[in-house]
Amino acid sequence: MIYFWLPVWLKTLYTKYTSNNKPTNNDINDLKCRLKQFDVENPIVSIVIPAWNEEENIMKTIASLANNKFDFQCELIVINNNSTDNTQSILDNVGIRSIIETNQGIAPARRRGLLESRGKYHLCCDADTIYPPTWIREMTETLQKNEKQGVACIYGAYSFIPSQGKSRFVLALYETISNIVRSFTLRKAEHKKVMGLT
Repeated sequence: MIYFWLPVWLKTLYTKYTSNNKPTNNDINDLKCRLKQFDVENPIVSIVIPAWNEEENIMKTIASLANNKFDFQCELIVINNNSTDNTQSILDNVGIRSIIETNQGIAPARRRGLLESRGKYHLCCDADTIYPPTWIREMTETLQKNEKQGVACIYGAYSFIPSQGKSRFVLALYETISNIVRSFTLRKAEHKKVMGLT
C-alpha cells in the first residue's frame, strides 16, 4: 500500500529517534524491555541487520522492529561491519546482540549474519529502514504458507521517507508510477521482481 502521508506509527518513531531529539532514559529503558522479545533460545525466525556507520539511523530501525507484534520465537542480530562512529555504543546501550564482522563490505556482513542465525527463516533488514508493526509476521507467514511450493525468497514494497518538514505526497506519486511501470515490464517474470533485480 502506498501512503501519501506518513502513518502515525511512523511519525512517532521518526520524531522520537532523530538526531535533533535524542531519546530519553525512559525511551531507552522502554526499548530495552521491548527488545527482550528477541532474547530466545530456539528462534524460528532470525532477523539480521548489517550496519556500517549507522549511528543516525540504527535506533529508528531497532525501535521499529521492537514495535512488531508476532507470536513465534524470533531473534534479532546486528552485524557491525567495522563502524567507526557510535553505532556499537548505541547497540551496547540498548542491549541488542551484535557481532563485529571485520571483513568490510555488505556481502561479508550478510554472510556473517547467515552463519550466526539460528532460525529456520532469515529476514534481512537494512540499518537505515523503518519497518511497519506487522512486517515480521507478514514476511514469516508468507514464507511459511508458500514453503511447499518451493518459495525460498520474498520481498516487500518500500516507501521513501521525506526530510523532516517535507511532504510525502510527491514521493508517493513517484512510487505509484514506478510500481505501475514495474508491473507491466515484469508481468511474466515474477521471479525477477526482487527489488534488487528490477
